Amino acid sequence: MKRTQITVDARGAGQGKTRKGIYPMLTHLAKTNTPTLIVVPSQLLQEQYCTDNPTLKIRKINSSHDSGSGLNVSAEILNALSHREQMVIITEEAFRRTHISWDIKCDYHLIIDEAINPYSIEELRIDPKIALQLDKIFSVEDEGKAWGQYDSYYKIEIEKMDISAEEKQRMHMELSPKSWACLKRTAVESSSIFEESLQWRRLMNPNTRLWVTWAHWQKIKAGDTRELSIAVELSDSMMNGWISVHVAAAAFDSTFMSMWLKANGVSYLTSVPFAPHKQAPIFHMPQDEFSWSKYRRNAQPDALPEFYRYVESQLQGGPCLVVRNNDELNAKLSNEQKITHNVHGINTYSESTAVCLSTALKPGWSFKSFLTQQAEMAGIGDQDRDGFIAKAFGSYMFYQILMRSALRVESNSKPVHCFVLDYEIAMGLMDYFDAAAQIKQISPFALTCMNKSPRKKSKIAMTPAEKQKRYRERKAKQAQVISNIKRC
Repeated sequence: MKRTQITVDARGAGQGKTRKGIYPMLTHLAKTNTPTLIVVPSQLLQEQYCTDNPTLKIRKINSSHDSGSGLNVSAEILNALSHREQMVIITEEAFRRTHISWDIKCDYHLIIDEAINPYSIEELRIDPKIALQLDKIFSVEDEGKAWGQYDSYYKIEIEKMDISAEEKQRMHMELSPKSWACLKRTAVESSSIFEESLQWRRLMNPNTRLWVTWAHWQKIKAGDTRELSIAVELSDSMMNGWISVHVAAAAFDSTFMSMWLKANGVSYLTSVPFAPHKQAPIFHMPQDEFSWSKYRRNAQPDALPEFYRYVESQLQGGPCLVVRNNDELNAKLSNEQKITHNVHGINTYSESTAVCLSTALKPGWSFKSFLTQQAEMAGIGDQDRDGFIAKAFGSYMFYQILMRSALRVESNSKPVHCFVLDYEIAMGLMDYFDAAAQIKQISPFALTCMNKSPRKKSKIAMTPAEKQKRYRERKAKQAQVISNIKRC
């Protein structure tokens, strides 16, 4: 199968990827009457495209725009594309769930503004009383070597050993596969469970590939649906079949989309590379390697109030853009302006000189293990995986938010303050700015709550050296267990 040529404009945020790159491209395609599908991350950006290009007939399709057709968004998109409308603009979410046939793709150019996030995880909690037989809905497509080796050898040998039940359980825990395998969907009869649940519609989306661990597949086979994790990956076929694909995404190589393409063997050409921004903010970050996550919020509830007190002391009543967890409803700073995590298309904060980023952006351990496996498939080395995942998961989003401030204006001479609670996220965020410009722009702060140990020490984020040590110890322990089995 011939791969579609993919080009990437990786210029930094605010450096003209859309206005200087995509807009001239659209004008050229309109002159040649070449059908074009544009994918953007928000409805706000859809509006901006139409406003900025009044001479182009751009068909906007989204859930808030009633065309009078009576069709849902996906059906309306397919209807427009089947009639080969010249220029159609849709949101990333609509693109993700619309199954576009090959015969349509081969007549269209695809333009994607901002990187698509191809990974998510669905945490299922289904009442066992529903008696939903998931093993009739899904099957394992490729179990992988580790699954077969455990089921056909280690599992049997452990049960033969003359040891206590507790020791057998420990050995099973040590040797059971930790890798994720692909799930295959089977034909499913119409059911209200699927029709009414957004979560199930995401799982049954034909544009996605599903993954599950060995342990959760055992739960599915046993009918235990109380707590399941299924990873969802966008199918790389979404990038195939088009005349061409153009992606405009700042620092593209640090995004999950780049990792996804590499993991699936899809190549791309970077037409304009990313260069770190010459302007750099003053980074206010923990002086120690403090990790901020959902677990930390529960284990160390004093951390967030203490952080806000520090931010307030630095601002002294000055205005500040704030991005925080959705469940923090009340204002935390005396002169704050709360903004959402999706800021694409928002260009009204270019006067802002202070940004507070307090959201806990860390993947859960289950999702982290899936992302780690995908990073390995993409060829990212052992020593770089944790840093890459932290940067793509958290730092990249914070970078997009930070670049809505005065840093977006090239002529800006005002100092911009950036307050970050997570040490690793802050370090990844710095990579987007010129090192020489920021070397004197780091302002570390201390958190007294760091002197208090969380309730469960095993959950504390570790340094790379500690993680490597734990990895070696686990491998050595597994080797010892395997040796014991073979001796028996």
